[in-house]
Amino acid sequence: MNALRSWPSVRRFDIRYSCSVTEDVRNQFRYLCNFTHSRAFAKQDGSPTNNMNMGIHAPEFDESCFERMQAIFQSTVGWIATIWLVTFPAIIEAKPLGDPSASRLDYLNLLSTPRAVGALEFALDEVQAGLR
Repeated sequence: MNALRSWPSVRRFDIRYSCSVTEDVRNQFRYLCNFTHSRAFAKQDGSPTNNMNMGIHAPEFDESCFERMQAIFQSTVGWIATIWLVTFPAIIEAKPLGDPSASRLDYLNLLSTPRAVGALEFALDEVQAGLR
């Protein structure tokens, strides 16, 4: 992440929005580590991170846990899209997944993070200014 932090467009984004987008992304992945390293509860918010503590008894389906995991996946994809957009603003000109009928506004479906609106605005401004 240190290399990304020093990337020119990332520095401009951080200054513009008084943040550290790389630290925001790192925090998302730190949160995911709670699940992959079999912690009983997340350090960040104390929420349960394994089946036993979430009250799931395999192989049953638990709708609330499913919705929670869905939100975590959506957030993770959102942070990945956000950091790509901030690091490489010109990507906004690309057709999403090569679909010729798609528009750059289709990226909005991926941008679900607190920094997302700023990332999209930033990328559009950067491209318009010729900064890529």
